[in-house]
Amino acid sequence: GCSDWWDGSGDNGGGAQTERGTVSGKVVSSATGEAIPGASIRAGNATAISEADGAYTLSPAVGERVVIQIEADGFAETVQIARVTTGQTASLDVSLLRIGWAEVLNVLSGGTVSIPNSSAQVNIPADGLVPVGGGTPSGNVNVSLTAINPAIDTGLMPGDFTAVLTGSGDAVPIESFGALRVDVRDDNGER
Repeated sequence: GCSDWWDGSGDNGGGAQTERGTVSGKVVSSATGEAIPGASIRAGNATAISEADGAYTLSPAVGERVVIQIEADGFAETVQIARVTTGQTASLDVSLLRIGWAEVLNVLSGGTVSIPNSSAQVNIPADGLVPVGGGTPSGNVNVSLTAINPAIDTGLMPGDFTAVLTGSGDAVPIESFGALRVDVRDDNGER
């Protein structure tokens, strides 16, 4: 729940040349449909920033199920799946949800953060957090929660409503009645 996603880049890190494809689309607010400029779009080591009209173009490694991470200030981060092939442009428009609720918690005391008028919550134990990169956490963390309701729009859910079966590698459909996006960062923005 700390905003980490498998990057799906397919890059083996061995220094070999990675074949790349193209993904392009537009990033918009789910509430208003307005463009979101300055959104960060990432897949492995490929990155892009959305323009004033929300448009972006990304050149990730080729793959059947490339995981693309999208985030923007004031919006809940999400991931989407794209099939990236050589010589073709995959289209991927993204709607981002505004962050639903945010609170500051002391790391040493921990606490519970709840979305008002909802049963959605996260309980952080006292002294139960460490930065992703290791070390000692700062005194406070910013905890944001965003409820995701697929009944409103299935495109708001991370992924593509499939999961890959262990062993076979086959993608199979899943069913979801909702999700909760939890983001925890210190005052320096470290996860």
